[in-house]
Amino acid sequence: MSTHNRVIDAAKYRFSEKDRLCLDTNVWLCLFPFSTQKDRKISDYTSTVRKIVQSKATIVTDILILSEYMNRYANFAWRAYENDPKTKEHFDSYKRFRKSGHFAPIAERVSHNASRIVAFCRQHIHLPIAEKEVDLVHILEDCGKAKCDFGDAVIADKCRIFNCKLVTDDYDFGQVSYGIDVITHNSKMLRDFSSSVEV
Repeated sequence: MSTHNRVIDAAKYRFSEKDRLCLDTNVWLCLFPFSTQKDRKISDYTSTVRKIVQSKATIVTDILILSEYMNRYANFAWRAYENDPKTKEHFDSYKRFRKSGHFAPIAERVSHNASRIVAFCRQHIHLPIAEKEVDLVHILEDCGKAKCDFGDAVIADKCRIFNCKLVTDDYDFGQVSYGIDVITHNSKMLRDFSSSVEV
């Protein structure tokens, strides 16, 4: 498998009802963030998802994306807790924090957000191994070359199998070759990998 991913500017892409779009973890973190602080990235992806919804495109998700969202959200919460000057009880690891009573409201909030993500999606691209298999050889090669992490490579290959475009801010998806369309606001990715194909 050697077809490069096609990197497309999200600001210029015209979404349509025919599109099947997989939103990466970093996009869900813009829609359902831990912090209430707004930044340009949150604004960009919120606007893009609004366009996606208006276009009636199909939004899909995967269990790996949901898992990463929940873990990253909870880690943000732990770091915020540890950095709060009012914090009296400190934990030397995220796992210890998770076992404390301080984690209960965070667990409730992140589970609620994950439920909202599932409700937001019209399809889940869970992959029964007996039905279709991801290309583990190619995935492990990319991981071995430090082009991306294992979870990202699996997501890219699932997008290939299920013919989904990936909406992401993750630069790594510009470096790997799964023959998928990658829609992004990441200026560095667009500069280094942007496709000249009109969309």
